[in-house]
Amino acid sequence: MKVLLLKDAKDDESGQDPYIQELGLYGLEATLIPVLSFEFLSLPSLSEKLSHPEGFGGLIFTSPRAVEAVKLCLEKNNKTEDWEKSLKSRWNAKSVYVVGSATASLVNTIGLDAEGAHSGNAEKLAEYICSRPSSALPLLFPCGTIKGDTLPKMLKDKGIPMESMHVYQTIPHPGIQGNLESYYENQGVPASITFFSPSGLKYSLEYIQALSGGSFDQIKMPLWPWALQLPGKKGFWDNIDHNCRHLGCPRVFDGSGQEFAHAWHLGEIHFDDDEHFTPLSSDTGISLLKVAVHEIGHVLGLPHTYRVGSIMQPNYTPQEPAFELDWSDRKAIQRLYGSCEGSFDTAFDWIRKERNQYGEVRVRFNTYFFRNSWYWLYENRNNRTRYGDPLQILTGWRGIPVQSIDAFVHVWSWGKDERYFFKGNQYWRYDSENDQAHTEDKEGRSYPKLISEGFPGIPSPLDTAFYERRQQLIYFFKESLVFAFDVNQNQVLNSYPKKMSQVFPAVIPQNHPFRNIDSAYYSYAHGSVFFLKGNSYWKVVSDKDKKHNSQLPLNGLFPKKPISEKWFDVCDVHTSTLNM
Repeated sequence: MKVLLLKDAKDDESGQDPYIQELGLYGLEATLIPVLSFEFLSLPSLSEKLSHPEGFGGLIFTSPRAVEAVKLCLEKNNKTEDWEKSLKSRWNAKSVYVVGSATASLVNTIGLDAEGAHSGNAEKLAEYICSRPSSALPLLFPCGTIKGDTLPKMLKDKGIPMESMHVYQTIPHPGIQGNLESYYENQGVPASITFFSPSGLKYSLEYIQALSGGSFDQIKMPLWPWALQLPGKKGFWDNIDHNCRHLGCPRVFDGSGQEFAHAWHLGEIHFDDDEHFTPLSSDTGISLLKVAVHEIGHVLGLPHTYRVGSIMQPNYTPQEPAFELDWSDRKAIQRLYGSCEGSFDTAFDWIRKERNQYGEVRVRFNTYFFRNSWYWLYENRNNRTRYGDPLQILTGWRGIPVQSIDAFVHVWSWGKDERYFFKGNQYWRYDSENDQAHTEDKEGRSYPKLISEGFPGIPSPLDTAFYERRQQLIYFFKESLVFAFDVNQNQVLNSYPKKMSQVFPAVIPQNHPFRNIDSAYYSYAHGSVFFLKGNSYWKVVSDKDKKHNSQLPLNGLFPKKPISEKWFDVCDVHTSTLNM
């Protein structure tokens, strides 16, 4: 089966485009034809603006192409030396907002520190920008001539100034007609064509209709939402059938038992109507949901696996009272399509004591992640967040700030059991029994209080903090410094503050966050302290690690790893789906 993909080739580590590679596994002969090209605009003007960071509050990038325009204008206008000497650091003193990991990676190549990459789209990025401290100066937004209005409108509504500048435009690829004619001449009409953008559809559809002639209506086209009105076309999912023999499929089902279903072509799933399919709630028959999820896994590119618990096992397992995707299946899909990425304002384990049926005290804990005005409860035993999360901080944590929490600390010792939230120059004490912030202390003084009064010697605002139980110290973090605070003496230790890299040295030289970490917390599930910054985490050397390797430095930081590989599926969810 011949498949035509209207996009540029993007080679992975194997030297082959991922689409070609994956489709080839299913015997599909895929061909790539680029239909779009780009030309850069107004580079001298962009260069002039980049030379004056003092006139702007920061930068916004929503596409890799805009970053390429910056790189090109620096090279063409001999600004590279000035950029390295001073301009780069002056821009880094401001906020550089981006959408997506690909754009963030390019931004990093020009020496800028990106934030907001976890947002995923313009609307989420606008929400993130609105949650951050704003400047009276405009944000510089290099963009293409085809851009959405969502981000500019949301920022305007919030009174955040922004200056848009068109630095590139989308144009038809110069070889589009010739490449399509050559393809049709040598390979004939394809069985399937995939468009990847509205512009790609616009520039190529006329040629495809002319070359396909009367066969155009027989071409299958998996359509994105913006192409659903294409006349006479159906998406792959419109051809699901319960009798394979009516679809020209060579694999004839075998009656009841053995093969229940199979995935065919690029999205058709065929079910054997001789089987007794039942809903998940039934304790008899074959679960239609489980079989469908298994076959959808194949459609998305997953092979069979023999891992216990995986939905992709080749042999069907009987009905279960509860069904959810195993963590290994979720990670397998994410390796193909990407995972949820993003930074967090704070993360912590919430400890509580419970008595069992025998009156024995048991310590329980839940892990929480906070981002902007939302929070997630992470179920460590299931390697995922609680169903229904994220929730708004406003609804789950009464009396504390409703967004952008700086830090959480649980001072837990024989004589104390106190929980504190920090934001700006203030802190709140939280009443765990009544599940709300205290309004006043025992002396009748009201909360919130100034950090400088309750924790003398600690600067504000903080980056983060965590409590070390054995030493009974709170480690407060501010930029590149660490303050060790003795909770019994209510003072900073005499030898502090110190450089973070001195107190928590890198196991591998230079592999260290150095400054401005987002969160630090002790995980009871993993028995270790973790530092989080951006999309990455560093694990602090534990006693167990030292026993295995005595050469490891005290409180050393292991090399950074992606947060998404340790804590799965902490995903932003559009508010419209939260009540589904």
